[in-house]
Amino acid sequence: MSPEISKRWQRFERSSDAYVTVTVMLLLLILVPIAVSPDKESSGILTAVIAGGAATLAMIASDAKPLAVRISFLAWITVVLALVIPGVQAVVVGIASLVLGVLLIATPAVIVRRIARHEIITGTTMWGAIAAYLSLGIAFSFIFATIYRANPDAFKSVVDGGLGEFNYFSFVTMTTLGYGDITPVTDLARAVVVFQTIMGQIFLVVVVARVVSLLGTGRTMRSAQDD
Repeated sequence: MSPEISKRWQRFERSSDAYVTVTVMLLLLILVPIAVSPDKESSGILTAVIAGGAATLAMIASDAKPLAVRISFLAWITVVLALVIPGVQAVVVGIASLVLGVLLIATPAVIVRRIARHEIITGTTMWGAIAAYLSLGIAFSFIFATIYRANPDAFKSVVDGGLGEFNYFSFVTMTTLGYGDITPVTDLARAVVVFQTIMGQIFLVVVVARVVSLLGTGRTMRSAQDD
């Protein structure tokens, strides 16, 4: 990589553009599985490309440890190649997908850890908070999908059990819309739903709303004014 390209990349990953890109990718990760039939092969490949890219870019923009970035990148490439290249064993796809899912679950914490260190609340902080909120919903959709695969009776009225269906259920739950078309049945599923509802509201009110209200101010200056 040339010095000029390296400088531009460093500016990108430290600016709000990186978190804006992560936010757009997360929105696509939410909407694509819902809009595209899970039976289509292209749906799985596109989802893997977006999921891996979002997780890896979030790790880079949040100054995660190099090992975490490498693991995220390798899991991303492995899943995509396994889906594209015919004849790859299902266990390889399964393990790589599991690692990618764990990384997506860890993404909200990685982003929050980064923006919590910002001395000045800027657009980067705001977009980071939005990306963390979206990734929190996606993380729970992976958890719900895992519960369903372990016990298909854990949820009522699930049609195909794909990521799109659980993305829909996750965000309906987190935003407390509660349509009731998909309902948790087992104690574990209900406990996770309640936990997500509480976490989602706390995150939205405490983190996102607070960041927006402090936009353009410094933490130290604002704390002194509050005193």
